[in-house]
Amino acid sequence: WFVRGTYNEFSDKFEFFDRQTGYALGPGYRFWDNALGHFELIPQVAHFKLRSEAGDTSFNATSLSWDYQRLLWGSRVEFYSKAEAAAPFIDEIDYVLDTEAGLRYRINDWARLSLLYELNQVRGFGKSSSEQELTIGVGVGW
Repeated sequence: WFVRGTYNEFSDKFEFFDRQTGYALGPGYRFWDNALGHFELIPQVAHFKLRSEAGDTSFNATSLSWDYQRLLWGSRVEFYSKAEAAAPFIDEIDYVLDTEAGLRYRINDWARLSLLYELNQVRGFGKSSSEQELTIGVGVGW
């Protein structure tokens, strides 16, 4: 068992909300953590504040997040997934989902090739808004 606290602040002049601030706290449970990978599940209670030119709004939410990592085929390929599903305590938003999953291939001791899929989804007022991204990249580790 462990306790996790998070704090996030985003500033974006191109979106409707200029600044988004959030913090959360909750217990977590690590199901396993060994040489092949790990899996953690964390429920949290959160508070968010959104600022825009039209006005500010703040609300509380509950969320459930996980962090999963697993080495496959020796240590050359790694599958990983992180996600957070939040349910705000306001009528305007039903849920917020922020997920990512990917594969990393170890080219050598310091270089990795990665494939990442991200899905961000918000549902409110009976409508869903989704953003999907697929990224291929080369990373360097030290």
